[in-house]
Amino acid sequence: MTLEIVSAPAADSIRVSYLGQELVPEDQRGRYSRMLRLPSSSPADLVVLATWHGTETAALHVQVSNEDGPIAEASYWGTDRVHDVFTIPKSAP
Repeated sequence: MTLEIVSAPAADSIRVSYLGQELVPEDQRGRYSRMLRLPSSSPADLVVLATWHGTETAALHVQVSNEDGPIAEASYWGTDRVHDVFTIPKSAP
């Protein structure tokens, strides 16, 4: 599956973790994409943290997809920080 993150304006820092393990290299900015290997037998909760400096409104869009299309996606809004949980549902058998 593929994790894609887009921020507007470009975030100063984007971090994502799963069970305490960093999935996104420290302090990515603006846009990020990478392949993920997570268990498909149960839901997975990713902790998403993005920061901005000097913005009035900021947005972060997170999406996970596979070869069939999107599995889960969410948009988050904030001013200088977004810190939330993004849940990837259990894959169908």
